[in-house]
Amino acid sequence: MKVYLMRVLAAGSTLLNVILGGPTNQTFSARNYERKRHGKNHITFIIDLIFFSDPEHCLGAWVTWSVQEAAMKEFERNKEKQHGIRKSPYDRPSHLI
Repeated sequence: MKVYLMRVLAAGSTLLNVILGGPTNQTFSARNYERKRHGKNHITFIIDLIFFSDPEHCLGAWVTWSVQEAAMKEFERNKEKQHGIRKSPYDRPSHLI
């Protein structure tokens, strides 16, 4: 039941992030840490206080998101290389340009 509840909370966090204009695969906590990294307004200190059992909750959320993001980019690059899959039907292979 605890795992289910954590998934529901993560989905709610992602939904909040999307409603506020963030990426569709990033939680609100990860987005705030990203904003902190770039010197923008953020509320990581408030979020980390809410998750008092994890004082660096936003950092952990950002690390998880950035690893997943990097893995997906690498997967897409490898898929294109191995299978000749292009992002658009209008993209031409480099040897035809």
